[in-house]
Amino acid sequence: MKGLPKRLGVTLIELLVVFSVIALLAGISLPAIQSARERARINTCQNRLRQLALASHHHHNAFKHLPTGGWGYRWVGMAGRGVGENQPGGWIFNCLPFLEQEALFDRIRPTDDGLIPAQPLQVELPLVRCPSRPGPAVVKCAKKPMPVNSHPLGDVARTDYAACEGDIITDTKAGPDDWSPSAIQRYRWADTSAANGVCFQRSMIRFRDIRDGQSQTYFCGEKYVRQSEYFSSDDLGYDQSALSGIDVDLVRWTHLLPKRDSGASEIRRFGSVHAAGFSMAFCDASVKFLSYSIDPAIHRSQGTRYTVGARTR
Repeated sequence: MKGLPKRLGVTLIELLVVFSVIALLAGISLPAIQSARERARINTCQNRLRQLALASHHHHNAFKHLPTGGWGYRWVGMAGRGVGENQPGGWIFNCLPFLEQEALFDRIRPTDDGLIPAQPLQVELPLVRCPSRPGPAVVKCAKKPMPVNSHPLGDVARTDYAACEGDIITDTKAGPDDWSPSAIQRYRWADTSAANGVCFQRSMIRFRDIRDGQSQTYFCGEKYVRQSEYFSSDDLGYDQSALSGIDVDLVRWTHLLPKRDSGASEIRRFGSVHAAGFSMAFCDASVKFLSYSIDPAIHRSQGTRYTVGARTR
């Protein structure tokens, strides 16, 4: 009718064009948003590695050597047992007092029955976790023999980071049956004279032992984990407490190239969940993001504390 306002609307074609533009913009922006989020997670991961490396410096300042690797996977750390070769716990346990975790460290000591309560070993440790890797921080402990110095373990906090033992596997075992002086003396400790990294069984490496320079030698970094075991404890390199003694959960080697997480079982490699590469903290507390295609000779060399012909323990 004459005098009525015209009805406003859009055609189906115009609506389809609008939807297409929105879809195009989303397709462009979402990868950028995901990339930015991953970059932020990598930054967080690197900051955590840097804090661990700095804690190793504080440990060195206090005790004149880097954190030890501990006794073996059948042991967890023990407050009151000192440091170095007398301490059954590994490098993460020894770093706790220098990571503002003194209260947790003090709880990990034997009670009246001579054993360590299991509860402190369940406490989540965000500083040893990569925020990009899915899965819980606390999982069921593997069905290996339980630690000899603690109550039976149920859930334990695990770690995404490992210290560097070098490029030679010393094949260390579970550790002695108890902590009596006679048992420790009787136990056949592995020969670690060829170990050329900075952390291995009962290690006590000093900065002056790092002949290649602290800025050229790995201290710790991200480790490879089998993708199918993110939510379980069936990966032998991802199934023990972060506060245990030396095991493939806590140390890795550089004779193998780093690798992105996949479906394969690789318990001795460094690596990560990140698509482009992995982060390593050096002995000078610097942290670098390295490519999986790093030169094998460089990766191997940076995992050792001396060049060939300059061996020293």
